[in-house]
Amino acid sequence: MIHYRDFAPHLIKRGILHSDAYENFDAAVTAANAWMAEAKVDLMTVETVVLPNISPDQSEGTIDGRVETEEAMTSINEWYQFLRVWYRE
Repeated sequence: MIHYRDFAPHLIKRGILHSDAYENFDAAVTAANAWMAEAKVDLMTVETVVLPNISPDQSEGTIDGRVETEEAMTSINEWYQFLRVWYRE
């Protein structure tokens, strides 16, 4: 069976007047590397995924199956990237 695990930068500080602050993408890569070394999974592929929103209070995070792209969203420059690791178990 195939499975996946997502590694997204964590929220550092909730923004009030400005955008939320997140870890950088390297933190997600480091977390993925640590998990893969510990879990010793049968790795299939690793991909970078970009979504307009990964905040659990505004969506289902990285597992949200529905992504809306409205014209209003194109003026917002806040897109988020995370790693998705596909593996066999």
